[in-house]
Amino acid sequence: MAKEKYIERGGIRFFKLHDAQDEIMRLLARDKKILGVDAFIIEESTTKPVSALSIDLSHVSSVAESGMRALEHIKSLGDIKVWVEIVY
Repeated sequence: MAKEKYIERGGIRFFKLHDAQDEIMRLLARDKKILGVDAFIIEESTTKPVSALSIDLSHVSSVAESGMRALEHIKSLGDIKVWVEIVY
């Protein structure tokens, strides 16, 4: 069985940063516009949003541009230990 590239809590998939890039590429291949990337600190019993590390892309009109900006944002987070939800 393949190792999951995300964890799921409350029906939401949270990705580590390097896996989030792969997921964004999969979404773009399916012509899905990225509406945002929300960052979270996930601990055993809590899921804490980190608004300062999140980005709203709902104003971006094209699928390609939303994907490019989402990927740039993920890369800009560097080594920060957060999980992200990709909103599409």
